[in-house]
Parts: sequence; C-alpha cells; structure tokens
Amino acid sequence: MSIPKLKAAAWVDGEPLTPTQINQLNDLLPNLMDMVGGSTHTPAAKINVFGPEGMHIDTLVASSAAVGTLGVETALTGNGSINVANSIKGNSFALNSAQTPSIAIPLLAYGSTYWDAPFDSAVSGTIVRQNNVGGGDLIFFALPPLPRGCTILGVTADVKPEATHTGVPGTKPLVQLEWVDYTTNTTNAVASQVDPSATTGAYDVMHAITAACSHAYNPSRVYRVRMRGESGANALTSGGKALAIYGLTVQVSGTGIHL
Repeated sequence: MSIPKLKAAAWVDGEPLTPTQINQLNDLLPNLMDMVGGSTHTPAAKINVFGPEGMHIDTLVASSAAVGTLGVETALTGNGSINVANSIKGNSFALNSAQTPSIAIPLLAYGSTYWDAPFDSAVSGTIVRQNNVGGGDLIFFALPPLPRGCTILGVTADVKPEATHTGVPGTKPLVQLEWVDYTTNTTNAVASQVDPSATTGAYDVMHAITAACSHAYNPSRVYRVRMRGESGANALTSGGKALAIYGLTVQVSGTGIHL
C-alpha cells in the first residue's frame, strides 16, 4: 500500500491540524525509511518501483538466500535492468525460476606435449589440437566456479577430427568430468563418455561428446575435464593434427541456484 494523505484537500489559512491527523502522522512515521541513519522494515507486501528510471543502488547487500532473495520478474538487462554501480555483497542471492544454463569452460589446458597450446582461429575462436597419438594423449581443463546449489548435468566437448581418417580410431576420444582431492592425491570420476561416432563419416565431421550425469556441485572441490585424444589403429600419426577441440561447456540446473 502507499502512504495515504492526512487530508484529501489542501489546508487553507487558519484551518487547524486536528488531533486525529496528528495521531495518524505519528502512526505513519515508524513506517517511513530513514535515508540518513538507516532503518529496518518487514513489509507485508511487495515493494514495486516503476518508471523508466528504475532504481540505482551503489551497494546491494543480501544477507542470505532466504531473507535476502533478489527477485527479478522481467530481466537483468534491457528494460528490466538492475543498475548496481558498485557490487552485490553477501553470501548469495537466488534466482527464483528454474535455470538450465550451459557455461563455457575456458580452453586453458595443461597436461601433455601431445597437444598444441591453445591458439586463436580468426574463424572458430580458441582451438586446442592434438598433434600426436599414443601414450601421452591426455589433456585437462579446469572448470570455472559454478553457481552454488546447482546440479551438474554433464560436460560437452565439441570436436572436429581431420577429415582424412581411413577408419574410426581403435581408441576413440573420451571426455570425463572429475574432481581432484589434493589432500589424498586422488581423482574421482563423476561422468565419462567415449566418442559415440560409429562410422568414419560421423567421426570426421564436427560433433559433440557429452558425458552426462546428475551430480550435486560442491564448491569446495576442484573440478576438471579430462580429455583423451584418439590413438590406436586408424589414428593419425605425428603431424596429422588428429583432433581439434573447438569448445567445452558444462551444463547445470537448479531452482533458486545461487550466483
């Protein structure tokens, strides 16, 4: 509700301010926001801010997802934008609707001289390419921090082998999501998937390898993607540039996931 007027019409000269009006004003004062000293309120209904100018907040503090939920009914950009000039502080804020985003994994790899360093293609963006086969064909990609409270649905690698294979490689590429416990130096697999291509024609074109799962994300763990290149019979040898990774994504879901 909006704060009502004490009197519908304007006062005129000599008209008294009645005790009823004074008491009404006294009852309303505790409900007003103290814009200098600060104040605490428990609204009985939603507070709406309309108009093209919206609301500008330098620092928005949300103490927890339960009591500090930030609800956005239209969008975070465009006409329904929220202008936060400085930062959003607090433990987290919740997105109230179900979210199923696909989050890019940076192609910043480590692990093997059997793969070229990531390089930028003017057409395709960053690419990581396998340059040799056999023995040392593993490469690893660290996952970025994910929304707290989300469920990981899987990881996907978009790959493009050289179109000169005489057959499907004896050992096809593999994608594996895993987390590493550095206190015990152990690796824990979450999901893995071998390249599903059954024919040379299917293998030699751009295709996706998805390791699907339903895994509760733990922000205290270190997650990574293990990628095994091709090897064995029909694999391209040194200089053949056997396999290229064009993109890696992790799929997550959740209702009220926290950013």
